[in-house]
Amino acid sequence: MQWLWQQQGILELCHNWGTELPSRGFEGYKSGNEPEHKGFGHICVFVDDLHKACDRFTKLGVQ
Repeated sequence: MQWLWQQQGILELCHNWGTELPSRGFEGYKSGNEPEHKGFGHICVFVDDLHKACDRFTKLGVQ
């Protein structure tokens, strides 16, 4: 298990262009937390120091 915590992480988000078109059955965006639309409602990351991480994310332009 120690090996796992020594690895660098990567997160890839994918948007399937065109799926938001009404002609393809798009019915509006879902939060991902509704039972009939389970999916990614949020993303969680583990950091050693929350305040330092937030400062870093801000400097990197993360919104």
